[in-house]
Amino acid sequence: MLPLLDDAAQPDLRSLGFSELSALVSRLGEQPYRARQLYSWLHRKGAASLDAMTDLPRAFRERLAAETRLTTLAVDAVQQSSDGTRKYRMRTWDGKFIESVYMPDESGPQSFDPEADEQEPDIRVRRTLCVSTQVGCAMGCGFCMTATMGLVRNLTPGEIADQVYRVNADLREVPGVDSQRPLTTLIYMRMGEPRNNYDNVMR
Repeated sequence: MLPLLDDAAQPDLRSLGFSELSALVSRLGEQPYRARQLYSWLHRKGAASLDAMTDLPRAFRERLAAETRLTTLAVDAVQQSSDGTRKYRMRTWDGKFIESVYMPDESGPQSFDPEADEQEPDIRVRRTLCVSTQVGCAMGCGFCMTATMGLVRNLTPGEIADQVYRVNADLREVPGVDSQRPLTTLIYMRMGEPRNNYDNVMR
């Protein structure tokens, strides 16, 4: 069994489903609509802190801070290749490092995309993010730097989701990226990329 974080004392807000958030809001004596506001801040706006949730009463935010936690990843480093691929190293709250890889792709005239606009059938822009689901890896592949770490733990749902929110926030500052929808596609991986493949991609 992989080690998991203990959420019993202070549950991670970003890891809670809407029904669990609703139950929490009710227990704290707030009106039901506060759960919708909280969920929107967590998953639509990708808020990095409780202080950013400006339409929630200060007293409510203070109670949330006292009884829960908000897992937000820190972007530790970003590397970009000539084709626009961006590799993110992120630090978890307990000091572990994970990786997310952003890969933009614009199709050529011969490609087929069933979701393409009928008026522009030959144009497709796909912005893909590979997100980590674990710290480390148990596969032991000799060509992969991550394998040297071994398998440390699974990421929480909040940590997996927050990779999307941190990268979205970063990409909105990158010229040429659609600020309304920076990402179009997600791919789940364990952690990291093969060392030799990454070296080639980032040249």
